Amino acid sequence: MTPKINTILCPTDLSQNAQIAFSYAMDLAEKYGAELTLLHVTPDIIQEMTASMGFDFAAYLEQDQLDLFTEEGFAKAKEAIQQRIQEACEEVKNEMANCPLDISHIIILKGHPVQQIVETVAKDNFDMVVMGTQGQSRLDDILLGSVARGVVQKCSKPVLTVPLPDQAITETGNAG
Repeated sequence: MTPKINTILCPTDLSQNAQIAFSYAMDLAEKYGAELTLLHVTPDIIQEMTASMGFDFAAYLEQDQLDLFTEEGFAKAKEAIQQRIQEACEEVKNEMANCPLDISHIIILKGHPVQQIVETVAKDNFDMVVMGTQGQSRLDDILLGSVARGVVQKCSKPVLTVPLPDQAITETGNAG
């Protein structure tokens, strides 16, 4: 017997492929009468700078400066991302008579995408994840890793990955 799908999480990086995955998630939510939640994970600026520079950037700032720097930046990014997601949702709602997305079901977090997605699924007990994959080459996937691959490997719930269609790859010249 197939478990009932009541809740679907759709992680998005706001890319073209994420919009395609969002369409699949909306369709599934409508068919199953499920609640759809969007999740966007923005990287932690200090972690990213530390990784790219090769030294602990946080060690050079006092904690109060560090908190102000990261929280102000995240607040601004969160506001812009929320607005962008709401605009995309409104467009989709205009196209679908019974749109299953409630705009209040948008989560924006800071941190490592795989970790945040997997933790959100477990914490909020989502039944399924629907997400895009960049369709990277095997070598890129081995060298760089993949958020979708990481979620598939670590998530305790079913994950539907949606590759970028060939037409979109041809139009843009690449998949990323």
